[in-house]
Amino acid sequence: MPAVKKGLLISKHRTLALVTALLAASALMTLPGTAQAVVCTSTPAGLIAHWPGNGSTADVAHGRNGSLVGGATYVAGEVDQAFSFDGVDSKVSVPDDPDWTLGGNDFTVDTWVNFTSLPAIDPVTLIAHDPGAGFNPKWILWWRPGYGLQYFVNDPTEVNVVNAAWTPTLSHWYHVAVTRSGSTFTLYIDGSSVATAAGSFSIPDSDGPLTIGSAENNFWLNGSVDEPEIYQRALSGTEINAIFTAGSNTRCAVGTSSVTLDPIAATAAPGSTISLNGTLSMSSGTVTGTPIHLFRSVDGAAETSIGTVFAASDGSFSSDDAPPNGDITYRAAFDGATDLPAANGWAHTSVQQQKSSLTLGISDGSITFGQSIKLKAHLHGGETNRSVSIFSTPAGGHKQLLKKGTVDKNGVLEVVTKPSRNTSFVASYSGDTAWKGDTSGSVAVTVTVRWGGKSVGGYATANGYRLYHFSSICARHASNACPTATFTLAPNHAGQRVSFLGKYCKSGRCVSDSGRYRLDKHSQVTVHIFYNSTQVIGFSLFLRFRFDSDRDHRGATSKVIKEKITA
Repeated sequence: MPAVKKGLLISKHRTLALVTALLAASALMTLPGTAQAVVCTSTPAGLIAHWPGNGSTADVAHGRNGSLVGGATYVAGEVDQAFSFDGVDSKVSVPDDPDWTLGGNDFTVDTWVNFTSLPAIDPVTLIAHDPGAGFNPKWILWWRPGYGLQYFVNDPTEVNVVNAAWTPTLSHWYHVAVTRSGSTFTLYIDGSSVATAAGSFSIPDSDGPLTIGSAENNFWLNGSVDEPEIYQRALSGTEINAIFTAGSNTRCAVGTSSVTLDPIAATAAPGSTISLNGTLSMSSGTVTGTPIHLFRSVDGAAETSIGTVFAASDGSFSSDDAPPNGDITYRAAFDGATDLPAANGWAHTSVQQQKSSLTLGISDGSITFGQSIKLKAHLHGGETNRSVSIFSTPAGGHKQLLKKGTVDKNGVLEVVTKPSRNTSFVASYSGDTAWKGDTSGSVAVTVTVRWGGKSVGGYATANGYRLYHFSSICARHASNACPTATFTLAPNHAGQRVSFLGKYCKSGRCVSDSGRYRLDKHSQVTVHIFYNSTQVIGFSLFLRFRFDSDRDHRGATSKVIKEKITA
């Protein structure tokens, strides 16, 4: 590229543009009674940010103003004034904003740049969205020794997206730009395309500021930057060339526009319908029927279009969406128009299962054999028609389903039971698409058996190990009632037969009893120990039960129970 010193040599097409403008101005001045026109260069549609650098760090598109850092100042620019940087520690810093996240969308970043000096090793930054040093997500437009003009991305690995070999002349103003259209990235220098590259990736979100003249708190530019801009579409080659050709022409004033999206619930259940409501306002043009494009991003991935709606006469618009699970970001986009900036509105929600909470209460933690207890499972949160299960685990036994049912309108499920031995209980909710499952803490009951009942044997089954349970019950007063021994098989196995052998001592004489009994529907059998007594005075029991094998159970014989009983 030939060396051109600004102010001494002007390119042919810019000479023609200048001559044409002078002739037009001369013609206007020679026409009597004709008002002199104010000539300015219009801004293409899609502008989302523009810092003219005319004595301030103001963003004329949407007021995202920056700050001068490290002695950055202003000098004469290509258009009015420009930002000036010393190559040591100066820059312009603009707070982070969702508009700087380019993602997988079309965009244009352009600026005028004038280099005072060029480094031999490190790059020098024109404009960047950068949280600092390291492999953080970022994008940078810079000049880099050995590469030339380059658009660079960390994702978080380094991606040299597109490069154009270029050795700029010092102290000369150049117009540079990078665009993305679909998967095609293009670099421009002075209105001409100089390099293209393909890339279908999504440029990641950076949580850092937008910086002009520096990146990573390094790579300082010694020179000037004028009119840096960001568009939310890819400008055509013709549009970029028009910006270059306009050169130092005054830029036309940019109007105002805004899009807002109403806040939505911070957390939504899977399968929920999200209502998107917003408002468009703009300083010129007709708002009625203006298209608003809606997009959705899930977990930071590239945006997906979810349709276009049209603003009403008051600027309002609305739409519904059923998003998938994940952290959801919505964007409502107004395309803008000539000299009217584009605008975006944002809303966020998290679509995930909500946390449920299940507790289990017990009416009495200590009872006597034969008494009842009430268990109350309480499910907190969510709909009332969800199913809850209550399980019991008898001492020495295995977990069993006690009750499964739908909670009532208060989220409660109750069950009444008569545990035959020490038992623990838990309640469980399996969850659904909207709610996470939960299991309650364990509650326990201690069962005291009258007259010192004991566990007296067991047998193995395909489902695990089951225990016999025994208790003896005697009348406490003179009566004709016979003392009895009650045998319980737990868990229930009604219909099976057990054999019983009992012995006791009465007046120095050994008395025995035996028989074969069938378990009732509660898996219990009651055996009389002795007969024809009008009063229980005292006796010793020697008890043994036997369970014969069947097709799916091995037989077993209990240990001998020796018990001294005094009525």
